Amino acid sequence: GTVALAGVLLVMGWPSGANFLGCLLVLLSTVVVAIWVRWSKIWMQSLSVNAFTALTTVPGTVMLIPFALFMTNDWQVNFSTQGAAALLYLGVGCSLGAGWLWNMGMRSIPANAGGMFLALEPIFGVIFAVALLYEPLGATTLAGIGLVVLPVLVISILPVLQARRLPEAC
Repeated sequence: GTVALAGVLLVMGWPSGANFLGCLLVLLSTVVVAIWVRWSKIWMQSLSVNAFTALTTVPGTVMLIPFALFMTNDWQVNFSTQGAAALLYLGVGCSLGAGWLWNMGMRSIPANAGGMFLALEPIFGVIFAVALLYEPLGATTLAGIGLVVLPVLVISILPVLQARRLPEAC
């Protein structure tokens, strides 16, 4: 976990003009997610994946409504095919689909392994930034990617290696 955190910090860097409070809030959100991953494992044992996904997605959406109402500056809506596709992608793909897939996976792996996979999020951000936005990729970022990917590979491969070493029962 510590190696992956060091990698994430290298990938993130310290952008010029970055606000310390903003960076601290992002770090705090990571702590909250880590607590959530541990807590959710307990609830997943007694609920189906569909029920657990619904019980986490629907209340989360409802709790965000006051923030959306408060933070909306312009209530004018210009409907477009691109906007509808983006809304569908974000609502169904990112919120519901990704949450359901995450919950399916978390049923079969330990919470600490799931937490390690969360460290891959900024790596995918970098990959998409390079591929879609043609962002430059520096040595520090590459080193950070290595520090994040290495522990994830270790926790993924180690159980397989350990299973091979165990003697077969007679």
